[in-house]
Amino acid sequence: WYWRRALRAHDLHPHPRPFPFRCADGITIEIDVAFPDQWVACECDGLSSRASRASLTTHHRRQNAAVGGGWRPFLVDWTRLTQDVEGLIAELRGLLASPPPCPTPASEARREDVDAGYRGRRRR
Repeated sequence: WYWRRALRAHDLHPHPRPFPFRCADGITIEIDVAFPDQWVACECDGLSSRASRASLTTHHRRQNAAVGGGWRPFLVDWTRLTQDVEGLIAELRGLLASPPPCPTPASEARREDVDAGYRGRRRR
């Protein structure tokens, strides 16, 4: 959510919540922060949220599924977010300015269809 606040502060407006996406293989994943028009999937990494092997495996499975589904990954880590947010924003703007792989925006799937093995960590 810190990343979302930073994006809004820099006049960037991603999808308002984690983005459920149904991949071609039928698996529905949840992307942390998505720009569906540009097919950019921001995945947020932090040492506390990836402290267990299971959470890291889930995170990697989700990233790989997103790439396989046509998304362009943009990785955000806590160190860069807290120490170089301007650099992250500049890199993201560069990616968002490049042509998306598909002219049609990504379609949002139903949240209840997200496979637990591909669900991001959600703030409650």
